[in-house]
Amino acid sequence: MGSAVSSIVPLVEQSTVTTWDGTELPSKRLLVSQETFQSESASLLVFLHGLGERMSDYDDTSTSVNLQNVLGKGSLPPANIPSIILFDGRGHGNSSGWEGKGPEQFHWKYLSLDMLQVA
Repeated sequence: MGSAVSSIVPLVEQSTVTTWDGTELPSKRLLVSQETFQSESASLLVFLHGLGERMSDYDDTSTSVNLQNVLGKGSLPPANIPSIILFDGRGHGNSSGWEGKGPEQFHWKYLSLDMLQVA
């Protein structure tokens, strides 16, 4: 008989980050436990979707086998399990406030600032 595989169902903490230029980026933090969020030793993975996508395209990801492997499948103490942040990049999904600000806002140097602010 095979052993049962336990599944980690992360807590989802949703928020909206206002960036340096007033653009609002919806985000979600996936946590195994509140202890993970409060730990300074846990890693933080920031995930930005591909072009033409939005973070909601990855809603099923929280129960996928790949994410379970990243979260440690219970093999790590909760304080060491990484939390994962998903967010809608400017111009995608439910982001707002970017309209009319010109094409330079989509340069990698500004998109990287967005990612740092979300983290």
